Amino acid sequence: MDRKIERGGNMEKGTSDDDLGGAPGRCTPSEEIRLMHIALAVCDVLRYAGMPAVYVGLLGAGASGAVVSHDPYSDDSAGVYVHWMSSPALVQQVTRPEGPDPRAVALGSAARQAMHPALRSILEAAGWKVTDHVDSASGTERLKISAETAV
Repeated sequence: MDRKIERGGNMEKGTSDDDLGGAPGRCTPSEEIRLMHIALAVCDVLRYAGMPAVYVGLLGAGASGAVVSHDPYSDDSAGVYVHWMSSPALVQQVTRPEGPDPRAVALGSAARQAMHPALRSILEAAGWKVTDHVDSASGTERLKISAETAV
């Protein structure tokens, strides 16, 4: 079932939420393109500041450094997100079958604790509005980029 969503005075066709309370519908194609442009601009800012940053679109597996993604939904979860991801080699040591390597756990935790505020500081200095967000599916702490503001 489709519904109309008002965006900036224009009526565009969006996809509705599941009637049984399931996942939210997708945003309009033009809104998703806007989110992609924001995500790419966020990557550019982070790279300009010297941070390794990668835009992973909707995925996110296998990337490391500042991982930028977007959620293309028609509810409040829609937006651009950034989180720090350790290298695949470190993640492998944390998730190995014989149990996590304590050194890898400590290193990954220290990196996340240091990089989360660093990412926030860089993005805010560049004029982006940044809020904390916890991904309800994975429990991952991410930064949500809502809008660019005047600096």
